[in-house]
Amino acid sequence: MRGTTQTIRILLVEDEPDLNGLIVRKLKLENYTVDSCLNGLDALAYLDREYYDAVILDMMIPGISGMELVKKVRSQERKTPVLLMTADNTDFDQATNPELQVDEYLLKPFALQELLTKVRAMLRRYYGNISNIFEVGDLIVNCDARTEIGIRHCLLRNLGKV
Repeated sequence: MRGTTQTIRILLVEDEPDLNGLIVRKLKLENYTVDSCLNGLDALAYLDREYYDAVILDMMIPGISGMELVKKVRSQERKTPVLLMTADNTDFDQATNPELQVDEYLLKPFALQELLTKVRAMLRRYYGNISNIFEVGDLIVNCDARTEIGIRHCLLRNLGKV
């Protein structure tokens, strides 16, 4: 995680195109960077190519199920936090199995605000407090203002590495 919601990369895996588009738009309005796909096989390809700070996925997706996708990700020792969505109470019971190592669960239908609340809580638990304001000495960068120079933002995110 890079410290601000402007730089948090999320992969959304939802096979229902309208819901997928709605969630993507809402996440982007919250300044998350979002990639999305409609099936588990595409999700695996995204995960092989990119680093994600979080994954939001539906349990019942074509290609490879949400649970199988989580198992595959965890078998590769990736610690990426995962929010699993499901429309079925029976699937919800399976998804809450601690061995699956899912970080958050959401039963459909849900309000978008509930999804955002769970995403923020999951990110906070995994990465610590999320702040959009960085301070180093006398320099203060407010990433919510969107007026700061990108290089400053990049340097502050990587403080101690650069």
